[in-house]
Amino acid sequence: MKKLFWSGLILFMIGIIGTVATGGTYFWKSNTAAASNSSETKVLLKEAKSVGVDLNLGVGNLNVSGTTGQLMEGNFVYSEKYQKPEVNYSVQDERGKLVVNQKSQTSLGFNNSDYRWDLKLNDQIPIDLNVSSGAAKSKLILTGMNLHSVTISAGVGDSTIDLSGTGKQSYNVKIKAGIGKVQLILPKDVGVKVDVSKGIGKVNGDGFRMDGSSYVNDQYGKAKVTVGVSLDLGIGDVELMSQ
Repeated sequence: MKKLFWSGLILFMIGIIGTVATGGTYFWKSNTAAASNSSETKVLLKEAKSVGVDLNLGVGNLNVSGTTGQLMEGNFVYSEKYQKPEVNYSVQDERGKLVVNQKSQTSLGFNNSDYRWDLKLNDQIPIDLNVSSGAAKSKLILTGMNLHSVTISAGVGDSTIDLSGTGKQSYNVKIKAGIGKVQLILPKDVGVKVDVSKGIGKVNGDGFRMDGSSYVNDQYGKAKVTVGVSLDLGIGDVELMSQ
């Protein structure tokens, strides 16, 4: 088992080093500074009544919040090494699809200080959010958003995921993280159940109780709305909080 574990971990790290993303551009306003470049983009919701959002970041820093009446407002900081991302948005049968991709690079490393996405997403429209990152630090403040589902795949780096104030309807969250600390802030006024599968690390679940092998809050089994979380972590600690 140990040989399989370490073999898998080595293959995982090789995959992370080679992580890249591709896509296409949308509504850019660019500003060039001496050390880095920045681009602002705004994506209109149009006639969509629900949206799938895919954020694919290979290397860098990702900050997301739900504080705009548009579908997305974004500020992107990048350099010659890490070019500005590509943004595509389309609507079909009142279903929107937004994809933000980091462009493929000839050389990707772990120095991510010169690449950052600051994104604001709509907090009224139902959203299926998918986040994929390689070597990145992520801060996802999704407070009050109308979430339909959340899927997060993170390679290396710490992640903060704030779901407080969500729960207009029941939804599921899937988180798979390779190496790093995960801080997960969950809504306190709805039922919450968290299933944790971890390799090396500990879980701090203050305010939650064990129900079999799951962490649940006091509203679980009582509230009409339930947030179900599946968390798979390779190496790192998990902090569960309720707000």
